[in-house]
Amino acid sequence: AGVLRPSGLRVIDLVEGDGPLPALGDRVYVHIKVWGSSFDAGEPAYATWAADGRPSMWFLGEPSAVVVGPPYVPTTTVPAGIDEGVLGMREGGWRRLVVPASAAYGAEGLPRPGGRGLFKVPPNSPIFVDLRLVDGGGGGCDRLLRLQGLPKSISCIPGKI
Repeated sequence: AGVLRPSGLRVIDLVEGDGPLPALGDRVYVHIKVWGSSFDAGEPAYATWAADGRPSMWFLGEPSAVVVGPPYVPTTTVPAGIDEGVLGMREGGWRRLVVPASAAYGAEGLPRPGGRGLFKVPPNSPIFVDLRLVDGGGGGCDRLLRLQGLPKSISCIPGKI
């Protein structure tokens, strides 16, 4: 199911958003869940819905500049396949991706904290990803999350969780 892109990325739209369509270089706020073996296969290897519930933010086409926060400082990089998966997605959309290993965590895999040869995603493995584009240019997340002292919001819409 879905669309197979030339890069090997499979894109499956579950909900088509009706908000802005971000362009390369636009700031995006995205909720991400990553599994290493299949969709909904136990606890995700990585999820922004966990921890403090804040979406990841980066500039589309620049996945090495991922920030979470506050204080919104660079913390990690998003695999290139996830960045590519946001292309063509409208704010409010929900998409599933099957990301080939070359555009996922590659030969390094995603090690478990403490390492010792244990991995959340083994080296050279594809990943299975849920994406929710919560702000693709509408500015809701900027207003709510970039200011200190405001309560956390998963949806980036005041009064909505």
